[in-house]
Amino acid sequence: MKESPPPLRGIIRFTSPGAPCPVFKLPTSGAVIFGREKGDLRIEDPLVSATHCQIQAVDQAYVLFDMNSRNGTYVNEKKIRKKVLNAEDEIRIGQTSFVFSLESEPNARDISPLFQATESTRSRGDNTTVLRMLHTHQPESAWQLTLQVSQGAGGKSETLVIPQQQVVLGRGSGFPVFARDENLSRKHLLVQVNERGEVFIDDQSSRNGSFLNGSRLQGLHRVLPTDSVAIGALQLFISASLKV
Repeated sequence: MKESPPPLRGIIRFTSPGAPCPVFKLPTSGAVIFGREKGDLRIEDPLVSATHCQIQAVDQAYVLFDMNSRNGTYVNEKKIRKKVLNAEDEIRIGQTSFVFSLESEPNARDISPLFQATESTRSRGDNTTVLRMLHTHQPESAWQLTLQVSQGAGGKSETLVIPQQQVVLGRGSGFPVFARDENLSRKHLLVQVNERGEVFIDDQSSRNGSFLNGSRLQGLHRVLPTDSVAIGALQLFISASLKV
């Protein structure tokens, strides 16, 4: 039986000046809301409504919905209410334009996602509300990552302190505990902390997958220090702390 190709990741590239970010990748489930005052991506454009439109990931496709905006949402200069997006569609809201494209997960790996949990959000995963993009090139962070790594539940544990806000774990990451595990891909799991000290993880299209509290990881997820993350034969507990 022939395997179906892996799903592609939606990418947004802004083409108008004054955009909030140059490029970001969409989540594999849930929605991203664009608006001037509310939503996941704030756009400082007087012609954009407070909540203007949203892009939802639906059945391995991305669908654009206008949210009853004052000035409308346009795809290839045609006003829409709802449209399944195709690669290289040009989207315009107010005076702000961006292009939708599709990339394989390996090609999208180095493109930043949008993420930041709200004060009111206690759940994790694709339902986490996003507010601001964490750019690839950030100023030095005040946060560092701490990983408790053990050989499965109850196994011998060691602590790794990583004095940076982002690391990709795997056999190629330079840490012996990961290099020894043949079940890991060279680039297996992205771990990233935002400016508020919230930790997020994203599987990097690994061969054997990553697991959060026993469930296979799909898309970007927030993790708490009590959450169990499993990659290969290793169990991780991940937290962030301020640098001393």
